[in-house]
Amino acid sequence: MNYRQLREAMEVFGLVDRATLAQIRGRYRELVKAHHPDQGCATDPEAIRAVNNAYAILMEYCNSYHYCFSEEEFLTQTPAERIKRQFEWDPVWRGQPEQEPD
Repeated sequence: MNYRQLREAMEVFGLVDRATLAQIRGRYRELVKAHHPDQGCATDPEAIRAVNNAYAILMEYCNSYHYCFSEEEFLTQTPAERIKRQFEWDPVWRGQPEQEPD
């Protein structure tokens, strides 16, 4: 797999730069229902193959993904915590800075 193939798979699924595994799986189910020949739809037989190929590429990427557990990535993934840390000292928020454990 190369990046061009990954981008093409994302286009087939209509994904943007960030998506959860649940979103990918949900979109796969939607596309299979829409393009599966057993649904009686007169769709292009290549469409279901393209969907299955795109799903295989996306799953290969997701299964080989190295998760990042850094604080920076955590704050990117949880914006509420990032905002809390950024403004909790502010008197308007009536918070105090979080104390580091000894």
